Amino acid sequence: MAVIGAIFAGGKARRLSGQNKAQISLGGRTLISRQYERISPVSDDILVLAPVWPEWIEAFSGVRWVQDKLVDDAPIGPAGALLAALNFCNESYGSSAILITAPVDAPFVPQAAFEKLIEVVRKGKPAAIAKTASGLQPAFGAWHTQCLPEMNERVLQGDYALQTIASAVGAAHIQFEDESAFLNINTPEDLSAAQSRIA
Repeated sequence: MAVIGAIFAGGKARRLSGQNKAQISLGGRTLISRQYERISPVSDDILVLAPVWPEWIEAFSGVRWVQDKLVDDAPIGPAGALLAALNFCNESYGSSAILITAPVDAPFVPQAAFEKLIEVVRKGKPAAIAKTASGLQPAFGAWHTQCLPEMNERVLQGDYALQTIASAVGAAHIQFEDESAFLNINTPEDLSAAQSRIA
């Protein structure tokens, strides 16, 4: 059962001067480098998900770009990325593959979290997403390719919320106690907090 790692990397940091999030530096290393190092040990292949080809991908040997599914030639956010990645998994690795996902701007999620989500799906759940004290974190998830038909249907109906899609496919909610491990860097304050954590 192949496990494919996928990094959501299509977002712009609008509250961080519009930088490409993947290229934001944290402790002298880019966010994409940090996430790649965390997700690659549990993955047989690594995908970068974005609506347009990211030039920086050339620095990562063997990493594949998968273009987000577009609707009316426009990106629809993580739902489009997830659907495109699952289609890739199904076509390239077959109907038993598992996709593990994480956003590029979350540099502290531990490898053990990925392993826990994968194990839940290996034991029979169609999907598993992280949950912390503040609520569901659906960008951190493991998704079996069996989710593909229902996910396609949801997107066709215009339902692009990952949390709703996760519910529709019957995803398990896996509790994690360390909420700070799932920090997303969206604001200058978030970046400052992340810098303090690695100082």
